[in-house]
Order: sequence, then C-alpha cells, then structure tokens
Amino acid sequence: MTEKQKRPYEEIAKKNKAKYQEEMKLYKQQKDEAAENLKKGKEEHMKIQKHEALQLLKNKEKNRKYNQENQGESPEEEEVEGKGQL
Repeated sequence: MTEKQKRPYEEIAKKNKAKYQEEMKLYKQQKDEAAENLKKGKEEHMKIQKHEALQLLKNKEKNRKYNQENQGESPEEEEVEGKGQL
C-alpha cells in the first residue's frame, strides 16, 4: 500500500485511538467513584455496627445493675411472678 492509500486508515485509527482513550478515562473514573462509594458504604456499615454493639453493652450493664439492685432477680422472674398473681 502506498502512503496515499494508507492515509485514510491511519486517520481512522487515530480517531479510534482517541475515542478509546477518552472512553477508558471515563471508565476508570467511574470505576474509582464506584470503589469510593463502596468504601464509604462499608465504613458507614461499620459505624452502625459499632453503635449497635455499644448500645448492647450499655443495655447489658443496665440490666446487670438492675439485677444487683433487685437482689439478683432477673426481669423475666419478676414477669413470671406477676402473672401468677392474677
């Protein structure tokens, strides 16, 4: 092929390469954004889990103190005793 015959194909190839690079840039940007969103979602989930664990520990401590104050009676025992008095 002569240079003159190659020229249209080279121009097409150049345009295709530019289009590919632009699409690849956009793809990588979207991929990075998706990864960042996933990371934020995982961090938020961990915050919620830590908060729930803290609440459970606080409730456990409250129940322990309550039971100690009521001579070791658990709330379930009091509930059962209350039903028997009807």
